[in-house]
Amino acid sequence: MAKANSAIRVTDLNFNSIKSNLKTFLRGKPQFTDYDFEGSGLSNLIDLLAYNTYYNSVYVNMVGNEMFLDSAQVRNNVVARAKMLGYTPTSARGSSATLNLTVTPSTNLVSVTVQSNTLFSSTIDGIQYKFTTPETYVLLQSTGYTSNTIVIKEGEPLTQKFTVDSTVSNQRFILGNPDIDTTSIKVKIQTSTANTTLRTFVEATNIVDVQANSQVYFIQENEEGKYELLFGDGVLGKTLDDDNIIIADYRVVNGSVTNGANNFVAPSSIGGQASFTVSVANSASGGANAESITSIKFNAPKSFQ
Repeated sequence: MAKANSAIRVTDLNFNSIKSNLKTFLRGKPQFTDYDFEGSGLSNLIDLLAYNTYYNSVYVNMVGNEMFLDSAQVRNNVVARAKMLGYTPTSARGSSATLNLTVTPSTNLVSVTVQSNTLFSSTIDGIQYKFTTPETYVLLQSTGYTSNTIVIKEGEPLTQKFTVDSTVSNQRFILGNPDIDTTSIKVKIQTSTANTTLRTFVEATNIVDVQANSQVYFIQENEEGKYELLFGDGVLGKTLDDDNIIIADYRVVNGSVTNGANNFVAPSSIGGQASFTVSVANSASGGANAESITSIKFNAPKSFQ
């Protein structure tokens, strides 16, 4: 037995080398000294053993690679390794454009309010993209109801709600689309269906500043490439209570494809006024796709450092 074992070479992972090593091992056995290892029957059996060994070696090698940031190839494994370093990959970003806007009210008004999520659109290569105002703008009579700093951002505004239920094992709050611009996320907590009081929670960006009652949320990319909201445990951040309703507003974006857009179609009325003029001050820019695997591998260790 000792003599036969000395012929085993476990470091050869090439299929033909494995097959040759199996033959060498069997030839060292006295029971197989006169066997024809090139015969079809025994040769097929050795092929099967070599294939199984080779298959397992490739599988184990792949599994081993995915356990380390440098060698991982599957995105959710790269993200998981980066999470261990406290790094959250950058999401897709919607592009932004700046408009010159002048409104002519039908009556004498002190001001005209351009509501948030006022919808504009732009068509690129035959595809229509949505742009909205991320905040409210007030155009004053004293300035001629004019502004040259109206920002519109690409993306479709969506709202998603969750009800906190501690009876659900490992309840998770996963946003439903992988193409969210995480900088657009706004989270409010409604006390319950009966109590509509709202509290604003902000993203925790510096763990040192988070106290037990800090109204913060955390965000991470999950195993499906979607974004998950996490809340405090009463030590790091305020914990949520049963029946609290999580209201998450965000934009689903198209990344870099809308960069350069400079022709926008306005809605039929702005601030309740049908008479207005719009021109482009700055074309759309700043749109970006979600951070790549290569970028995560490069940035995660440096962020940790």
